[in-house]
Amino acid sequence: FSIDYGFLGDEGQPTSVLLVTKEITTGMMMSMIVPRKGVGARDEEWIHRRLAQFINGFGFKKVLLRSDNENAILALRKRIAADCTAQVLEEDAIKGESQANGLAEIGVRIVEGLRTLIIDAETKTRAKIHDSSVVMAWLAEHACTLYNRCTVLPDGRTSWQKAYGKAASLSLVPFGEKVLW
Repeated sequence: FSIDYGFLGDEGQPTSVLLVTKEITTGMMMSMIVPRKGVGARDEEWIHRRLAQFINGFGFKKVLLRSDNENAILALRKRIAADCTAQVLEEDAIKGESQANGLAEIGVRIVEGLRTLIIDAETKTRAKIHDSSVVMAWLAEHACTLYNRCTVLPDGRTSWQKAYGKAASLSLVPFGEKVLW
């Protein structure tokens, strides 16, 4: 697994902090908007627990958890490792190697996907979605759902197919669409 932070928003403006996790063998990803980089107050306990739950969901006995060696993400990585049921080997990505952490390229795709989803939602609602909006949290997760279920990888399968052995069968609804339930 590879974890990294990213940022949304225009340079010099308040921005949302994006935390992205990618499972390397299937390509399955999870992203979420977090209050800040690193581990902070007790009210942020959900962050490392949620990532550990994502990792535990694969059922591996042993996992490699990779990140860069920035203090904020190292502290988070330790908390995630403590909550995982599998044996966790922690590894620092090699500085200067774009493939080392595996998220440089993928993180850019997610951010681009989020921007597309934001523009679509703003067009439909005729309202500006600010970086601090709670809608951003839902968009971050929706972007990964779309990626996992719909992006066909070089081997001809989606990340979902690689992880679960079959195509996703539930219908997808465009973000912000009204649904009668």
